[in-house]
Amino acid sequence: MILVMKKLLLCFIALFILSGCAAPDSFTVAVTIESDDAVYEMLSQYAAGDLWLIGSSFEHEDSSALTDTVCFTFNDESFIEGKKENFHFVLLLRNGDLVSETNDSGTFDPVYGETYFYTVTGDFEDGFVLTENEN
Repeated sequence: MILVMKKLLLCFIALFILSGCAAPDSFTVAVTIESDDAVYEMLSQYAAGDLWLIGSSFEHEDSSALTDTVCFTFNDESFIEGKKENFHFVLLLRNGDLVSETNDSGTFDPVYGETYFYTVTGDFEDGFVLTENEN
């Protein structure tokens, strides 16, 4: 029963974020994986300017492949002195012993309350490409 409630809550949160309704004191990066290769863990690394920070990691509790959109949320506490200008990020994708890093997102100045949508394509052999979606 608790697992069902957790799944319903996660679905509600994902729908809320994907509707573009990010919290007013944060911004969200929503990433969808479109690959034939199974990805079991996604870790974000991000920077504001030249200082790289380790973000959060996402994987399913049952170790199944990531098939839904993964959302990373950032607020003032995510940054040194709250400075989020010149934000950019990369993702580390894992499948067992295979690990691959995406290209850099490119620098942008995020706005609180906004959601930024990206798609990851490619595979572990040739590499993954991170692309911003036009919304």
